Amino acid sequence: MKKFLLSFLTFTMAFAGVAQVTFFVNQPSPNVGDYDVTYADDFTTWGVSDLLDPANSVTGTLAIVQGVDSLGCDPLTNAPDINGKIAVVWRGACEFGTKAFNAQNAGAIAVVIVNHSGDPVGMAGGTDGLNVTIPVVMISTTTGALLYNEIIGGNLTAFIGNKTGLYANDLGMGQKDVLRAKQFAIPSALAQNDTEFSVQPGAWVFNYGFNDQTNVTVTCNITGSGVTTPYSEVATPVNIASGDSAFFTFPLFSQTSYPEAYYDMSYQISSDSTDDFAFDNGLVTDFAVTDNVFTYSRVEPGNTSLPIANSGYFTTASFLTACVHFVDPNASRLIAKSLTFSATTSTINDNVFLDDKELEVFVLKWNDPTTDINDPNFDISNIETVHENPSSFTYTYASDLQEVMVEQGIEPFLLEDNQHYLFCVTTYDNEIYIGHDTKIDYDETILDNESPSTNGGQPATMFQTEDANGMTQWYGLGRGTDAQASIGVNFVPASELAVEENKQVDADAYPNPANENVTVLLKGFNGTANLTIVDIEGKIVFSEIVNVNDSKLMVDVSNFANGMYVFNLSQSNGKTSTFNVVVSK
Repeated sequence: MKKFLLSFLTFTMAFAGVAQVTFFVNQPSPNVGDYDVTYADDFTTWGVSDLLDPANSVTGTLAIVQGVDSLGCDPLTNAPDINGKIAVVWRGACEFGTKAFNAQNAGAIAVVIVNHSGDPVGMAGGTDGLNVTIPVVMISTTTGALLYNEIIGGNLTAFIGNKTGLYANDLGMGQKDVLRAKQFAIPSALAQNDTEFSVQPGAWVFNYGFNDQTNVTVTCNITGSGVTTPYSEVATPVNIASGDSAFFTFPLFSQTSYPEAYYDMSYQISSDSTDDFAFDNGLVTDFAVTDNVFTYSRVEPGNTSLPIANSGYFTTASFLTACVHFVDPNASRLIAKSLTFSATTSTINDNVFLDDKELEVFVLKWNDPTTDINDPNFDISNIETVHENPSSFTYTYASDLQEVMVEQGIEPFLLEDNQHYLFCVTTYDNEIYIGHDTKIDYDETILDNESPSTNGGQPATMFQTEDANGMTQWYGLGRGTDAQASIGVNFVPASELAVEENKQVDADAYPNPANENVTVLLKGFNGTANLTIVDIEGKIVFSEIVNVNDSKLMVDVSNFANGMYVFNLSQSNGKTSTFNVVVSK
């Protein structure tokens, strides 16, 4: 189809988007940063003050009312812990205004409502709303789950409101305001030297305070075991008037070679003044060069093969497809073999599990001539499948592997240079959330209208689903530049294709899922072999020399925990077999 939408979100550019209500988790939380909210702003149903006025902002410690996951629908007569704090309640069972009014009567200075199924939604005050005078905001299900343990521990503080003009001295930047690597993780085969891979740093700085700021500068550091020459650059200082902004440029980061490693990249603001709200003066924008994984989401420093998912998106339509975009002038060096991804079910409090849920995996070629999303001729219509039967690659959950990265193989294929690919995961079940990472933002790198970019407007995560009229629709920026599908594309070098085809032995394991014993049938595989079994986290749980007789092997898995395991068999003649077995008891 010809038409498409950039994303589900409306994007505001530069400083025009600064004056907004924010829910900002403060340091020293490991989850420090800004999170999406809706807030009580319908003054016909609420008695609250306007949160766009910085004078109405609040900062405080978050506390859950009356026990775990409280709905807050009854008077909080025994809730002394929320007095003087920001009360946290869950959506459900009664009106928003009733929850907020009960918390206000118990001494709360603000209320955070955690949605029970998805993103924040609009809130009407209902019967009690006009009696509520304290700020009321809503956060998503996944944000609530992310912050839950810290709230329970009583150590989490947050700012709620609009801080533009609130402080005298207040410089800041956000994840959307900086340039970063084009993708978080890139295979080393595509980053062999400075002609193939580099990172162009750059950052916007905003003066939220009511004082003008002098000698404002930004330092960019890139460190780590893979950095051959330390990179620490200080941008040219400038003065920034109150309510204004400035973009800071830096030299290109490039090396003659890029070892496989995790690269620590960060920005830090400084000026002549002491900042009154220093929580947003620094940003981490790391990246990684991996052995075989490509992804836009973050990866763990100690395990760069697994994407990180801290959020998820589901559909109210008949399906949702999340895709990661890939193109490279040296793509023919690689063979695509599998995708890694995660999922959760739609609510954390209901009895909804992943058991028997299915996710389809497939690969598309994107052949439209214009793929720069900033080009007015940008289109998503010329799409073709790579495999004849793409629906054959289906991952079926044998157990409730919530938020666990799983892997689904595809028929390996050799990539073409400069060909645009979409590696996709689809759900037809509106109880499934496909894992995303919302703590990274490619806005400045992709939507390069205001600053130099190394990405040329190439989109990262893309969605396909139904629009409000039931028509299939592509969304070129997915859920937004700040929500990247946590999908890892796993490759092997092209040189290994012939070797793998000659040495790979077909295997059939049954029953699968299993609870006690697994029988493995191997065509043409006899004699002694080394069997190594690893769990989903890559930990070796079994490694022994075994005997394969009559092309058959029996393995006892009765002591294994529920989950997916990768079996690796190798003979002295070089023949190998790799397959997955799910243990479910």
